[in-house]
Amino acid sequence: MVGLLTKAVRRFLVGSGFKFQFSASSDPKLSMERLMDNGVDALHLYVHVPFCRHTCPYCPYNKVPWNVELANLYFSALNGEIDIYDTSLGALKIPSVYFGGGSPAISPKDLSNVINSLHKNFTITGDLCLEINPTECTEETLLTLKDAGVSVISVGIQSFQDKFLELIGRDYTASMAKKVLDTTLRYFKNVNVDLMFALPNQTLRDVELDLRTAVESGARQITLYPLFTFPYSTVGRYRKLRRVKMPRLSTRRRQYYLIYDYLTSEGYEPVSVWSFMKKTPGERSIRYSSVTRQYYLGLGAGAGSHFPWGFYLNTFSVEAYILRLRSGKLPTALEFSFNKRMDDLFWLYWRFYDTSIPQPEFERRFGNDFKVKGLMKIFETLGFLRKGNGVFLLTKRGSFWIHLAQNHFALNYVNTIWSKALSEPFPEFIKF
Repeated sequence: MVGLLTKAVRRFLVGSGFKFQFSASSDPKLSMERLMDNGVDALHLYVHVPFCRHTCPYCPYNKVPWNVELANLYFSALNGEIDIYDTSLGALKIPSVYFGGGSPAISPKDLSNVINSLHKNFTITGDLCLEINPTECTEETLLTLKDAGVSVISVGIQSFQDKFLELIGRDYTASMAKKVLDTTLRYFKNVNVDLMFALPNQTLRDVELDLRTAVESGARQITLYPLFTFPYSTVGRYRKLRRVKMPRLSTRRRQYYLIYDYLTSEGYEPVSVWSFMKKTPGERSIRYSSVTRQYYLGLGAGAGSHFPWGFYLNTFSVEAYILRLRSGKLPTALEFSFNKRMDDLFWLYWRFYDTSIPQPEFERRFGNDFKVKGLMKIFETLGFLRKGNGVFLLTKRGSFWIHLAQNHFALNYVNTIWSKALSEPFPEFIKF
């Protein structure tokens, strides 16, 4: 039912003639001239490090077990990809860099070398942001990251309760999670804590306990994701076998409303449908979000890039990624071409994720668009949106339903694309 509704809305907004398909591609044909012709003078960066010492059954992301020899080849290839883009983008400004994984801090020395390479090739004007596993939050690693210029860090705690850490296959205890978070906060001011909700058998009291612990830590940002049961992940297979009982929609709504009410009552403001931030007067608060930058270049195996003319994916295969770059070629595998209409809708999609839609930019993009404006009016009538000072703001109710839409998007479109990309290094096409 949801799938049919999604297709109907898609057809209504974009038209029936648009092809929702990734096609084989070997080069995004990226240049400063092409960017400038499209009104873009800067790109954010995403850098993917796929290695993990311990793989979690719920994690759907592109990852491989830690292997020193393979990692050495990978980081060499990553620096090679940076060098190739330097040839065409040497004057590029980088407002932010995000390192994701996998476990990007798994080899701090290699990561530090990558950061040096980025500084050598591009002009980085903003923050270096990184996600980190609790088991890697040693004082030595944190100091290395800080010395390398990392200023925003996201700790993947997931839960402060042993029963849930065991359930989702984490390799640390609740007491360790609290200790490493305290250690991280001694080194970094801008820290995000990742938690999970909608876990099997999780109660409202369980959710509140995790929230209270995160708030009491003093972390500036707290992000709570539902358990994404991708069919190709281990958790997805468990669910299919009925070993994992997921919460009902009504339970999920109560949990989300508790999260929203608890954090806003503690002085945190929503900065996405998943994230809440507490701003400190007189200090710069930096939001951790790796997905909402308008245009960005992705580096590494499985990394995505978004330009005004399309979305690109590197090959997910670490071995194929290394071989491509060893031969001096880019590791691009897939391309999803945009027209301006799709680019505008993509912008709107992520502004809904932000829970805040700037009205001037909305008017510039959709000023005479009765379809989009009609949908916005419906959302207002349903109580999903309200008008603020120059912005449309998602309400608590709207945030809940958008978070469900995000979940549906991930479990359907992302699953379709990533399943194929994980099974074939260079697919001919992927329809979604």
